[in-house]
Amino acid sequence: MDFAAIALFIVLYHLRVQEWLSIARSLRLVAFAMAFAIVATLLRERGFKLKDLLKTPHDWFMLAFLIWTVVTGPNWTWGQVYPVFLYYIMTVQALFRLNRLQWFITIWAGMLIFIAGLAVASEYGFDPTGSNDLTHGVMKGRLILNTSIFNNPNALGHSIVPVVVMLFYLCFWKRPVAVKILLFPLLFLPIYCIYLTQSKGAYLAGFVAVVSCLTLGRPKAIQLGILFVAFTVGFGALYALPRMQNLNRGEQGIQGRIAAFGWGLNEMRATTSGVGYGNWDPAFISQNHYQKSPHSSYVHIGGEEGEPGLFLFLGIIYCCLRTVVTAKTTSVAEERVRRLLFVLLICYVVSSWMVGQAWRATFFLMAAAIAAFHRHLLAQETPETEEAKEAAAARKRESLLTPALRLTPLQPAYVTSQMSVAMTGITASLPGTLTGSGTRVAELKSAAEKPEVKGLWNRITWVDLVFVLLITYATIRFWSYIITHF
Repeated sequence: MDFAAIALFIVLYHLRVQEWLSIARSLRLVAFAMAFAIVATLLRERGFKLKDLLKTPHDWFMLAFLIWTVVTGPNWTWGQVYPVFLYYIMTVQALFRLNRLQWFITIWAGMLIFIAGLAVASEYGFDPTGSNDLTHGVMKGRLILNTSIFNNPNALGHSIVPVVVMLFYLCFWKRPVAVKILLFPLLFLPIYCIYLTQSKGAYLAGFVAVVSCLTLGRPKAIQLGILFVAFTVGFGALYALPRMQNLNRGEQGIQGRIAAFGWGLNEMRATTSGVGYGNWDPAFISQNHYQKSPHSSYVHIGGEEGEPGLFLFLGIIYCCLRTVVTAKTTSVAEERVRRLLFVLLICYVVSSWMVGQAWRATFFLMAAAIAAFHRHLLAQETPETEEAKEAAAARKRESLLTPALRLTPLQPAYVTSQMSVAMTGITASLPGTLTGSGTRVAELKSAAEKPEVKGLWNRITWVDLVFVLLITYATIRFWSYIITHF
């Protein structure tokens, strides 16, 4: 039932029916979904323990980010931020099986397709959200969906970008031919939706996402070929899209972004803790006498949370990136999930330079899904089920009863090399009932010579902190570069 609650939440989060159906406004459906998730988690068959909350580096960085946000923010910060961190906790707890992860990502992709279809349908007479008037009014023909998180072309375009590549992995990659046929009609809808938004940022994010995913796991020669085609033919096609010719400093939208980037950088450098959570708009209006959104998740976090807050935010992204890039999968299902999570992550990382989505549930749901995948990989390395423990105990009992093992403690220090060779020969000639299948001594020797395989990374070390520090430094330098050289 805990998974049903999370599935309900992700549906409600995207549809936001409470905003365009009057009957749903008083039902508080999102709050119900979270309450349902909490109760289901506490009462589930496998139980719940407090130690389950902090099992991966992602969890620790998320906890540190929460503490920093609350400590440095206004008195009312906790009441505003705890829901998004609760989304993270409940999602991690619900996605403890690989099949649940698969369904969660599939539902997410389905919701993005539905949103794209709803937005496009508003152009053809079906418009329950009242989007068409805004699209052809204040938005000057750029497509929107009239809900709180998709009500401008950039937000809609960047939100739909991931599903284009997700559909490839869901419907085409290592699928039967019958399933692959579904790809083409499904792909048309989100691509057309992104095209109608005329969002330059969404076009760029989609370009980077497609190129990144095409090169993932490919041989070096093929990766170089893909990059060559992308930066020649791909760039030409990209600049043929609507409004892409206006990528210059004199364009009004870019001027607004540069103003927001400059103000956010100054505030981050002025005080260690920034202006505090939720204070971007009041502080910006107070100093500049007009309203301007940050237009970037990194700028938003840096301006409100200061450099330490940006460090922790990037630390969460670092943990997610390390998991999906270094994970060693053992099945097609695991590899499919890894690639789908990589798509969500790379799209978020790129889009966050162009739209402010730091405090949206999208970030916390994505981080939770990757942390849950990390936990799944840990469970594969160190099984905790009763069946696995019983199997391990049976193997141990069997090893104690195997005659060949009684001979192995004899070392060259106690016998001559000739005796050792003779003993090995005698042992090798024993029947299979005594030595197991094949030669037990040869197996033991091979196992002893086999190098130890390094396990999955699951501990934050000073090396990781240095990497996050370097990423933070690079982010701030690139942020400064945009302001002065765009």
